[in-house]
Amino acid sequence: MNLSGWRAFALSALGGIIMSIAFTQWHMGWIALIGLLPFLLIEDYIFRNRDKYRSVSFYLRILPGLLVWNIISIFWIWFATAPGAVFAILWNANAMCLVFVLYHKVRLRFNNKEAYTALVVFWLAFEFLYLRVTLSFPWLLLGNAFANNVKLIQWYEFTGVPGGTLWVLIVNLLLFEIIRTYRSAKAWTAKLRNYVIVTSVFLVVPVLISVIRFANYQEQGEIYDIVVLQPNIDPYKKFKSSTTEQLHRMLSLSDRVMDESVDYLVFPETALPLYLDADSTEFEWHPIIHELRNYSKRYPNLKLVVGLTSRDFYFSEAERSETSHAYQDFWFDEYNVTYQLDTTGQQQRYYKSKLVPGVETLPLVENWTWLNDMIIDLGGARNSLTGQKYRTVFVNPQDSIAIGTPICYESIYGEFLTEFVRNGANFLFVVTNDGWWKDTPGYKQHAMFSRIRAIENRRSVARSANTGISSLINQKGEVLDSRGWWVEDVIRGEIHANEKLTFYSRYGDYIGRISLFVAVLILLHLISYRLMNKRLRKG
Repeated sequence: MNLSGWRAFALSALGGIIMSIAFTQWHMGWIALIGLLPFLLIEDYIFRNRDKYRSVSFYLRILPGLLVWNIISIFWIWFATAPGAVFAILWNANAMCLVFVLYHKVRLRFNNKEAYTALVVFWLAFEFLYLRVTLSFPWLLLGNAFANNVKLIQWYEFTGVPGGTLWVLIVNLLLFEIIRTYRSAKAWTAKLRNYVIVTSVFLVVPVLISVIRFANYQEQGEIYDIVVLQPNIDPYKKFKSSTTEQLHRMLSLSDRVMDESVDYLVFPETALPLYLDADSTEFEWHPIIHELRNYSKRYPNLKLVVGLTSRDFYFSEAERSETSHAYQDFWFDEYNVTYQLDTTGQQQRYYKSKLVPGVETLPLVENWTWLNDMIIDLGGARNSLTGQKYRTVFVNPQDSIAIGTPICYESIYGEFLTEFVRNGANFLFVVTNDGWWKDTPGYKQHAMFSRIRAIENRRSVARSANTGISSLINQKGEVLDSRGWWVEDVIRGEIHANEKLTFYSRYGDYIGRISLFVAVLILLHLISYRLMNKRLRKG
């Protein structure tokens, strides 16, 4: 295959289109199993013509396709923050490029098997690290492609998303090796037959295991009655509108389905922007909080889980926190927070910790104040928000059942959510406000990821979005009930409170950790090889 000139760029763009299809809402995640082939074929052409091309030629040929993949899949970030969209697309595409280039470097120095191993562990290590850096947007982890194909990924309870990424990489490499072997032999050979058999095993066995597990899995735990609100308030107007009117709108929604059997009423992220000090007397006696408590008293078993914004104020240098922001003659920390209010008068709260880069947090913003102008007012935040290190769970005072409340962006971080589960969460309430992205694939993709979290932890999920998609999801990742875009409505249903930990809940991204260790060894091997060659040439 001649990939000189425009052909390589066309093939690269094809790869980007295939991978972008895998991340749409069309139940097409399986197409990712062939989506990396165009990039592998381009690398193979550059490798076979290495006397003519340098590594930078490979980089320049695959970058367009990776940009296509990112642009089609996450262009919608633009509606929330244009600088953030540009940064996320360029950062993602170049990071993926770096993985492929390192694979190419290893293939130039060593054999194919070592190069294939390198690609697998480099990609898994990249995803592992990307989940842990401040400026991360790990939307396009390869394993996320199957979010709407839950019957295929029931084994995520053992591997999490890294297992899906591993599956995509191995199948693509095996298919590539079939193509390469056939092109070399131009005939059916024993070697080619063996590759076809191995590839078939890697394709069929995971699916078969998953389908059997899906058919036989039984929901675990006691049943709880849940009400989820979708108030459908325009996010670009809600922070300038009357909080009291918004509260009455949400309570009238809940009144459609409420009775004394309801256990939890779930409000979306930043449902009530109060901006009060959570520990102050003013907060507890604020009319909004007072009305919420009075509402809960009407239903003896009811717990309210509410998304709020709050602030802590400091009036001297001695008492201010390290994260606080200066304003006139005082300082403050600002939080995106969930509260549980119940008839006992207790106040349990969790502060969002995984903050959205360029929106809720921006490194250096305190030193370079001009960067603050790049932060869009999402959730009312004009400064970097402050989070917490510990995954607080909310305990039911009647029976000690606990819930975890990941807020919006946090729900795309698999191992992060396992901390709620290990801390005792029996089910998960995802509260979010996805209207910033308008009617684009963004909110649909975000809702799909909650299905993965349900499987990984075998925890039912109640998802309350300000507008689309609110849903109830069972422990197999099935959507029991949902509400779509720009619909004001309420969902009532039953979900199970599981107490058993899955393998993934216990051990998290162990595949990523192992891959990072092996990737470092391969890089050290590559560096030592180059240093030895330099010494030999000098000698």
